[in-house]
Amino acid sequence: MKHKGVLLLPKIIRGLERGGEVFHFSIIGDGELHGDLSRKLEREIRTGLVEMTGTLPPDEVYTRLRRADVFVYPTHVDAFGLVIAEAMMNAIVPVVSLLEGVTDDIVDENENGFLVPIDDAQAFVDKISRLIHDDALLTTMKSKASRKARAYFSLEAMKTHYRSYLNQIQERKHPMHDDNNTSLDLSVIVPAYNTETFIEHCLVSLCEQDYDPSRSEVIVVDNASPDGLASVVRRLQKKYANLRYLRQLHGRQGKAKNYGLREAKREIHRLHGFGRLLAIRKHHINSR
Repeated sequence: MKHKGVLLLPKIIRGLERGGEVFHFSIIGDGELHGDLSRKLEREIRTGLVEMTGTLPPDEVYTRLRRADVFVYPTHVDAFGLVIAEAMMNAIVPVVSLLEGVTDDIVDENENGFLVPIDDAQAFVDKISRLIHDDALLTTMKSKASRKARAYFSLEAMKTHYRSYLNQIQERKHPMHDDNNTSLDLSVIVPAYNTETFIEHCLVSLCEQDYDPSRSEVIVVDNASPDGLASVVRRLQKKYANLRYLRQLHGRQGKAKNYGLREAKREIHRLHGFGRLLAIRKHHINSR
């Protein structure tokens, strides 16, 4: 998709070629621009410099991630940065667009990766070239990227974070409702995109808490996912009456969260970013 910046890749690749760099570039995934990108990189694909894999099974994606050194992500929009965290988890150095409040929350500039101005192909080339020529820097950054991801974005780290956050809600001293108010006490907003294979664990974890389901809701905001996310949520709705599903066309970062905020019934507590990693121990949220 254009908003992911994929059309900048030919400029980055040719900039590396002009600099005489030795590299192999794998482009994983499919989409509406696959044909256009293939035509623009026809020579590089023919010579084996560039590989366009198309859609791969998740296991194969992770196998390829473990073999890579640098993750190039020239996106214009990203609400969560999940793919960056996944790359870092596999000890890959991210060279990504600077999106304030998103990518700079994940990547520490010059520590575990590089943040590049949007659409600045030469800046991408410069950062990648630096990593190609400095083995010590590459090794250090790979290690730091992995440590950062595991410390902040692993399943256990995210569970601890959310438990702490929800505990604060639980321990509020003032009453969250009165007997004459039928509004919901707790709205949990889960923005999601392409999380078919991961979202169920998150939603079941939220819906099976001890918090009174008649006074709470879990809202999934689907940002026009092309995968089977909707069918997963619809299936779970048959079991959980307080699970809601909203869908919107692609919007800029934060739009899905704002949609959820508008639709939430009352007391709002957002759980966002890396929703696929969220798993809260059953009975952790309870009514008391």
